Amino acid sequence: MDEAAGDIMGNETRKEDLMAIWHRLKYAPAMKITDLRAVLVGEAIRNSYIATFEPADHEALDLATIIPMLLKGLPQVRMDWTVVEFSPENVSVIGEKVTTGGVPYVMILAGGDWETPVACVMYFDGQELRGYVPKDGNSYNRMTKSAFGNFKDDHAACERQYRVTLEHPSDMRTVKPDMELVEWDVATWITVSGE
Repeated sequence: MDEAAGDIMGNETRKEDLMAIWHRLKYAPAMKITDLRAVLVGEAIRNSYIATFEPADHEALDLATIIPMLLKGLPQVRMDWTVVEFSPENVSVIGEKVTTGGVPYVMILAGGDWETPVACVMYFDGQELRGYVPKDGNSYNRMTKSAFGNFKDDHAACERQYRVTLEHPSDMRTVKPDMELVEWDVATWITVSGE
C-alpha cells in the first residue's frame, strides 16, 4: 500500500472513530431511572466513595451525596462539561429526569461561590457516564462561554443578555436557568440510540 492510500485509510479510520464518539455523545439507551441510579451507585462503589449497598437500597440513596464525589472520578463528564467554563465547587442535584424518548438523566446546578449557577446534566450513553451543558435557558455568558462572575464585564454582559437591570454586580448570581427551556434542550440533544 502506498503512502497516499495509507493516509486516506488513516483519515477514514479517524473519521469513523470521531463519528462513534459523536454518536455516543448524542445518543443514549432508553432505560429507567433505577437503571441510571444503579450505574451511578456502581461507579461510586468502584471508586470506593461508598460501601457496597444492597440493590434495594439504590432507590433510597441520596444522589446529592454521591454526585459531587463521583465528579472526581469521572473525567469524561468533566470533559463534556468544558464547553462552558464553570467551577464544580458547589454542586446541587435538582432532579432526576427522563427525556420524552426515555433517556434518564440527573439535572445538576453547579458553580463557584462567585458564579451564577449553570445547569448541567449527567447521563449514561450505554458505555460510560457522560455530561452535557444545555444552551437554551441556561444562565451563562454566551459570548465567553463562561458562568457569569468570571470576567470583569460580566455584569454588563448579563444585563444585555437577559435585558435586566442589576443594581450591583453580585446580583448576577440571582440570574437562574429557565428550567423549562433547559429540559427542552436536553430532550432535543440526548436522543434514544437507534432513533
